[in-house]
Amino acid sequence: MSFQKDVLEKITRNIPFDLIHANDWGTVRTGLKLRQISYRPFLFHVHSTEFERACGYGNSDIHSLEYLGMKKADCIVTVSNATADIINKKYEIDKSRIKVVYNAYDPYTFSQYQLEDNKKHISIRNISIKKMKNKNTVIFVGRLVPQKGPHYFLEVAKKIISINRNFKFLIAGEGVLKYELQKKINNDRLDGFVSLNGFLSREALLSLYRNSQVLVLPSVYEPFGIAALEAMGFGVIPVVSRSSGILEIAKWLPSFNFWDVNLMAEFILDLFKMRSKVARLSSKSIRTARRNTWDIRIKGILKIYKNLTEYSNLFYD
Repeated sequence: MSFQKDVLEKITRNIPFDLIHANDWGTVRTGLKLRQISYRPFLFHVHSTEFERACGYGNSDIHSLEYLGMKKADCIVTVSNATADIINKKYEIDKSRIKVVYNAYDPYTFSQYQLEDNKKHISIRNISIKKMKNKNTVIFVGRLVPQKGPHYFLEVAKKIISINRNFKFLIAGEGVLKYELQKKINNDRLDGFVSLNGFLSREALLSLYRNSQVLVLPSVYEPFGIAALEAMGFGVIPVVSRSSGILEIAKWLPSFNFWDVNLMAEFILDLFKMRSKVARLSSKSIRTARRNTWDIRIKGILKIYKNLTEYSNLFYD
C-alpha cells in the first residue's frame, strides 16, 4: 500500500490533471486514494453493477467496492437509466447524483474493418461467413454467462428448427457456460444447426455482423447492449429482452421477456416470411446506429468533466 501511495504521489506531483475518471469496481481503491492525495474530483463510471452481472447479489466484496465508489464519487455515470435505477434501488444512491451517457457506435473504426474484410475470405468453425448471405442467419454475441441468457438463445433455436430447418444459429463468445451449452447442443441434436464458435477476432466478428440478419439478446440484465448497437451498424435486426438498456435509444426494437422463448421464436419465424419487413427494419437499424455515435456521446462526458472541474476549482484553486 505504501508503494502504491508513493507512485500516486509521484503522479500527482509530475503529471498535471484535473479529474479522476474511474471505470467500474476494480479501479475504486486506486481512484479514491488518488483523490485523497490530489484533492481532484472523482467520477465513477459504472458500465454494469455486480447485481446485474450476477443476476442477484453476487460477490459481497465487489458490492462493497461498488458502494464505496458510489458513496464517495462527486458524480456517477451509467450507460442507461436501467442501471441508474438499479443503483438507486439496490445501492440506495440518490438519482440526482447519477448522469446517464449511453454507449455508442464507432462508424470510423468499423468502416476500416469493412475495407479490410472485403479483401479477405473469413471462416469460423469451417463455415464461410461470406456464404451465409442468403441463409436465415441468427446470431448471439456476448459472454457465455447466466446474465446474458445464452441458454434462452438455444431454446429459441430449438423451437425454430422444430418448425423450419432452413436456419443457421451462430454463437460468438466465451464464458463459464460454454461446455454446458455444447452439451445441450449435442443432447438436443442441434449441432447441424447451432455453432458454438468461441471468441472471435474483431475482423471475424464484424464479418459475422455483415452477413447475418438477426441478433438475439435474451439477457436477464443488460445495462446497455453494445453488441446489438454494433450489429445495427451493419443492418442486423436485434431481438432483445425487455431488460436491455438499448431500448432507451431504440424503442422500436422487437423486445420480449427474456424467458419467453416461444414468442421470440414466433417473431423470428414470421419476420423471415416478410422480406420487405426485414429490409425495412434493417434500414432502421443502420439509421439508429448512425444517430448514436461516440462523437456525440463524448460531448456528454466532456460536459460532465467541465461541470465537475469548475465546481472543484471554486474550492481548490
